[in-house]
Amino acid sequence: MGPDVEYLRKYHKTVEVITEGYENISCIPEIWVTILNQKTPDKIRSILDMWKKDFSKELPQQIAFFEKHLVDIDLITYIDFKKRQVYSLLYSIESEKGRIMYYEGGNPLDVEKDEKCMSLFSRFPEKIRQFYTTLHNGFFYYASGSTGLISACDIWALDDEEWHILEELEEPLQIDMENTYAVFDSGGGGYVVVDLGNCENNNATIWSTTRQPNYNQNFWGIVDMWTVIGFE
Repeated sequence: MGPDVEYLRKYHKTVEVITEGYENISCIPEIWVTILNQKTPDKIRSILDMWKKDFSKELPQQIAFFEKHLVDIDLITYIDFKKRQVYSLLYSIESEKGRIMYYEGGNPLDVEKDEKCMSLFSRFPEKIRQFYTTLHNGFFYYASGSTGLISACDIWALDDEEWHILEELEEPLQIDMENTYAVFDSGGGGYVVVDLGNCENNNATIWSTTRQPNYNQNFWGIVDMWTVIGFE
């Protein structure tokens, strides 16, 4: 049946679902072409294998949810707000209540083409860099562009914004705002942020517009949990 294009165009007016000719699109990964040319059950199995291969330990809850609720994978393209043509994988996921939710997995080849992104990612922990350059350039709720790992070009330093919460801190700030980047956006004013000067062993901080920072959190543990909460 395919995704609801009318719904998709509420958020990207130019979006198209591509159903054939994948091998003629040179700017998507070859593994995508192989997967998309399969029938739906095989597509799902293959995409799960991609996630499991490198991120089974980091994202076990998310992968387990996929195994039960992933309905289909499609290739979409649209013109983004920077006037660039984007190609992404669209994940159709059935919620516990039976509603289809669309999540977007960005094109990792876009990260490698962007010198600014690669320069920034060279400073990130290896596993985060691996996700963005081999699996997906962000993975987020299609309608909002949030509730997930942010697209590489949209990752930003906390120091780029003004935070009234800084005036309300109950203890000294434990991160370097200029060197701390938001990587996951909850969609509700909460972020998983990484201080590049203190990010060994997946160390991260839960940053909020309204709540006290929660330091020394496991990056992948929080990302895994928050993503599944978004699914539900």
